[in-house]
Amino acid sequence: KMQRRVQHYGYQFDYQTRGIVPLDEKHRQFPEWLEGVVSKLVERGVWGEGVRPDQCTIQEYMPGKGIDTHVDTHSAFLDTIVSVSLLSSTVMSFKHPMTSVQRDVQLAPRSMMVMKGESRYLWTHKIPKRKIDKIGTHDNFVKRERRISITFRRVNFDKECRCPYSSACDTQQAELQQQKNEQHGDVPRMLSRPDGPEALETLHVRDFYDAAASHFSHTRHSPWPKIASFLEEEVKAGDLVGDIGCGNGKYLKVLREHNKHFGAVGCDLSKKLIEICHSNGHQVVSSCGLSVPFRDNGFDVTINIAVLHHISTQERREQLVSELVRITRVGGKILVYAWAMEQMEGSKRKFPQQDCFVPWHMPTSFKSSSSTTPSSSTTPSSSTTPS
Repeated sequence: KMQRRVQHYGYQFDYQTRGIVPLDEKHRQFPEWLEGVVSKLVERGVWGEGVRPDQCTIQEYMPGKGIDTHVDTHSAFLDTIVSVSLLSSTVMSFKHPMTSVQRDVQLAPRSMMVMKGESRYLWTHKIPKRKIDKIGTHDNFVKRERRISITFRRVNFDKECRCPYSSACDTQQAELQQQKNEQHGDVPRMLSRPDGPEALETLHVRDFYDAAASHFSHTRHSPWPKIASFLEEEVKAGDLVGDIGCGNGKYLKVLREHNKHFGAVGCDLSKKLIEICHSNGHQVVSSCGLSVPFRDNGFDVTINIAVLHHISTQERREQLVSELVRITRVGGKILVYAWAMEQMEGSKRKFPQQDCFVPWHMPTSFKSSSSTTPSSSTTPSSSTTPS
């Protein structure tokens, strides 16, 4: 839900469909008072000699408001996005999705920011939701006031993108998914059905684990030795540990048994597994791993065990990993374990392809009369190699 006033000119970006919608005649043309700014941009050749922007978005930000992490949709707009800031200063945070390098840029009043090439197509950007910004390395704090941003873009009428940043490109990611569909047949088509990855994961991950929580906890109570060893060796006194996708809390139990002076919290998507954690005295919250309610750089050690293979698209897997990096301090440790298609010689576990469903056989005695296992009796799995 938008929590700020917005006015579009030329064309409107639909935040639900991620597409472009033509505006009525009244708002099709830029207002006269904007033409002075547009003329200066054209004179500078921001989009090329004599080229004008054809889309403008004006937004009002009150103190404490911001925007979430994102990259402007590739298929909706062309390269080069210009934003003019008025009335108040703010800070925009840019982050490289591969290296996690972060750069904070002050947007001073009457300043112009230009995103082009890699900064437009690859780096994510956001405006943190706060009322005071720290500027630079010294104790220079600037209080936010009411701010107006005027953003100019050019619409991508071809509705496809051929940029060199395929991992962040909605056009190229969609084509990659289509290739997988054609290569692997019905199963991947089921994984990419029209109701989307969130609905798929709700049905085959959250709902499944809610139905199978008792059996899962009964049969998955022993920690994997390598992960237990990692926690014993890497967690120091005073550390804060996060378990993202904590399940029944078996690794939180390992941490508690170490009897070190540190804190440990977890989160999981399954309400029933959270109830099991609470009954065992663990501190956990309900959350999807792609957007966890923990602050930046908060954990010294973060673990993510047997979660990544439940995420149904490449983009969402990368988003999960980005969240793990975001909540872990610089110099901290992150451990990610997931099922891999490539199994050791002699393993009984075999996967027919990289994205497939894996059967879960649950005895009748564990089935709850108040909840049913999803009709497929399966959970999604991907071939992400353990890290």
